[in-house]
Amino acid sequence: MDIEIETKKIMRDAIVKFSESMECDTKETQIRIYSEDSKPKYKILRKYADTVPATELTLKELMLTPKIDMTGKGIKAMLIEPQIKNILVKLSKFEKWNVDDTSVVVVSMDNEGYDLKLVVCRNEKPIKKISFEKLLGT
Repeated sequence: MDIEIETKKIMRDAIVKFSESMECDTKETQIRIYSEDSKPKYKILRKYADTVPATELTLKELMLTPKIDMTGKGIKAMLIEPQIKNILVKLSKFEKWNVDDTSVVVVSMDNEGYDLKLVVCRNEKPIKKISFEKLLGT
């Protein structure tokens, strides 16, 4: 399993589905990946702000995994989640920040969600853009 391809697919599918449910454009929907008590967390953002009410999700919910999972999404989530946690830890060490101050926002630059960009944030303030390749070490 290629982690980069799977992660992009998960993020793209989530942005497309959540933008449909919020009745907005995919360019207005983002995913914040952050750490709380050293555990990865996920939120759906609209125009870079928390949705009202704020939507905090697990990776399985982000992946739109059904309760009875015949598709194998739950297994993929178990394989990808440690990678995401390592990403936040690596970024925080590289930048010399606390891991709980570090987050990554996934942004779609097109209406179909294929042109995804990543923004590294500290205390929810954008710092720099980073590629999936660099982030995932591929």
